[in-house]
Amino acid sequence: MSDARDSATGDGRVRISAEGTASEPHAHLAPVVAAEIGWGNRVLAQWGRSDPLLDDRSLSFLYPLHVDALRRTFGFPPNIKLYAIMPRPGHPREKARLLLTDTDRYVTVHSPLPEDWPYGEGEIAL
Repeated sequence: MSDARDSATGDGRVRISAEGTASEPHAHLAPVVAAEIGWGNRVLAQWGRSDPLLDDRSLSFLYPLHVDALRRTFGFPPNIKLYAIMPRPGHPREKARLLLTDTDRYVTVHSPLPEDWPYGEGEIAL
């Protein structure tokens, strides 16, 4: 990234690229991962493929994403979305979680949902 600051909006947030590289499809989310670690989060599972039939990549955090800090720190492209997912009825082993996902490339950061989550389920504005 040549200039990390978003000069188009002038708001000082770090612009997240819309895509990674051919060899690291998740590279564009590296600043988000680094920030989360800096804010005290811990990686539970490093980048890896979760489905052998898809060219997907995912990383899991031990603690919930810092949603407000992410909003203040980063400018996300339209293909990067944040979702709150609740467990499906009848699936007691599923956990509520947050997904920060590149909807174009099957690249996703997973975290638990905060216990005091006030926003409900579905897409959450970044």
